Amino acid sequence: METNEERVEFTPQQQERIQHLIDDAYRRAFQKAAKQAAPEEVEQLRGELEHLREEKKKADILRTVSRFNVVDPDEVVELILRDVEVDDEGGLRVRGEDGMALDEYVSVWLSRRPHHLRTTHGGGGSHGAGLTELRPHYDLSDPTAWRNMPQEDLHRYLKEGVDIHAGGRLYRFRDVSNPFREARRRKITGR
Repeated sequence: METNEERVEFTPQQQERIQHLIDDAYRRAFQKAAKQAAPEEVEQLRGELEHLREEKKKADILRTVSRFNVVDPDEVVELILRDVEVDDEGGLRVRGEDGMALDEYVSVWLSRRPHHLRTTHGGGGSHGAGLTELRPHYDLSDPTAWRNMPQEDLHRYLKEGVDIHAGGRLYRFRDVSNPFREARRRKITGR
């Protein structure tokens, strides 16, 4: 089927120039569209990243707070949240306290606010009932607990002595440098 329109013919140089103009127009339109869409998408991704960082921060603080005998761990987390920030590597850092570990900060924070701790009712004697001494709870049968606990707690445990229930037996260690090494030594010698 033929149309009545006249057919226009271009020289190869003219066709090349027209194609170049069309390509430039497409390139500019694509760049303009990409510039308009990118900031919104980048901002959305930044928002999601910030939300994930906050959730990780809350989870890490809750994990630390749960080692202490607190009444309401979620409330304590909310109160401590503003004092802790996430560094560039994703680790937690206490604001204004260079080098202070989160465990230590929580311990100090709770010692200043003992009303967040559960009370224990000690029996008899002249001591009566009172607050428990502020110490985190560690599973001493787990070797990773020994590696991850603060140095002060480690030295206190080793000085005061440690009772470890492992393998159906009770091991009592007093003034030893490494209770696990001492347990192996006792098992070998049959003590």
